[in-house]
Amino acid sequence: MPSVGPPSSWQREAALAPFPRVCERAVRGVEVLVVGAGLAGLAVARAFAARGASVCVADAFGPGAGASGRNAGFVLACHPWDYPALRARLGPAGARAYLALSARSHRILVERYADGCDYRPCGSLALPVAGDEAEAERLEQAARLLAADGLACTWTDPPAGALAGFGRALTIAGDAAVHPGKLVRRLAEGITGVRGTVRRIDPERRIALLDDRRISFERAFVCAGGYAARILGAPHLRVAPKRAQVLAMGPVPPALGPVCYAGWGFDYFRQRPDGIVLAGGRRHLHEAAENTDAPGPTVPVQLDLEQYVRRHLPFAAEAPIVARWAGTMAFSADDVPILAPVPGDGSPVWVLGGFTGHGLGLAFAYAEAAADGPQDPLTAHRSPRRP
Repeated sequence: MPSVGPPSSWQREAALAPFPRVCERAVRGVEVLVVGAGLAGLAVARAFAARGASVCVADAFGPGAGASGRNAGFVLACHPWDYPALRARLGPAGARAYLALSARSHRILVERYADGCDYRPCGSLALPVAGDEAEAERLEQAARLLAADGLACTWTDPPAGALAGFGRALTIAGDAAVHPGKLVRRLAEGITGVRGTVRRIDPERRIALLDDRRISFERAFVCAGGYAARILGAPHLRVAPKRAQVLAMGPVPPALGPVCYAGWGFDYFRQRPDGIVLAGGRRHLHEAAENTDAPGPTVPVQLDLEQYVRRHLPFAAEAPIVARWAGTMAFSADDVPILAPVPGDGSPVWVLGGFTGHGLGLAFAYAEAAADGPQDPLTAHRSPRRP
């Protein structure tokens, strides 16, 4: 498994500590083994622990070392540009179920963890690039469908003087922002974990090989994002790794309240309460190179991010650059997370992942579904071709 690259600002500020190398409790065996100490894996571990199960989380690097500690901290109901296609695939009832899952996940976050992760109910802006009529039409279509499915959204002008080159924004007032590093740190509190690479999982014998140690389990959940297929040797999972890169600048005086997506959802930015501005994206301009789990930021994408800030974020155009980082996201084939047994029905090994950049919006609800069933909460709405 590759390294994870230089730490993000979130990871440095939260001082995320790795798990110990040796965990005798884990070596003896557990009821639930969770592979991956990101947002989803830790949420699954907490859900099972709350139900009285013995749980151990195994991770090669430690809590939040991957994408969960490297994102922009957006808690969204959905990605508006993708909603019309999502609704077409799942049907109206399936799309409403998806929004209900997102709302449930958001409630869990607020009720259990908001006080420890700098939670801020700031709303979001989905910004079309000025002059792109097709993009504006897509957002108008999304607004109609979201309203029909019960999600309140309005239209607003971009903040005057802060942003440039955008049309009217679709606003979802219920969206929010968090400090991902602090959230992961909070989730890891009290969880038994061991640091090491899970090299193989044997569903029949219910044994995982962790470096040179064996861990027996009754049930295992692989929540390793874009690395899941490496661990399971299961390319049919249809989960693709994609690198996301971020640029941090500032601090600058307050100018932007909501979290923002723009340009068909490929680009995103926000201003933290401390004045630091984060800008991410530009991956679509380097698609072949960014469809990877390779670590670290790259010069081409970072230069494009700098140019993007100068063009579209005038309030931050002269701000000094304070950090650059990258993380590997896991994209599913249909933009809907996967919660499924591997290799098939009856297996004690399950995979949870493929949040497609929407882990903060859905992971808590999926973790509860894993502990309660496990069962995919959108099973009835999936294509029969789905593995």
